[in-house]
Amino acid sequence: MPRGRPDIANTALRIFLQEMGAAYDEERKRPPYKGGKHFEEIKDFFGGRCCYCGVEFGSTTRLCRITSSQ
Repeated sequence: MPRGRPDIANTALRIFLQEMGAAYDEERKRPPYKGGKHFEEIKDFFGGRCCYCGVEFGSTTRLCRITSSQ
């Protein structure tokens, strides 16, 4: 539940982008992306590694080197 103006704006933008992504998938005759349903396929595509820094999923390293430095 949004708690303030920034949260409301972020929520509205997230919803807009999700709807645009679904429309784009539909335009390309693809099924809409469903995170939980498609995650294994995406993980396999990247070889079970973070697509940003290459850290293997499930390793003892807990954070992505790229996102943790921000």
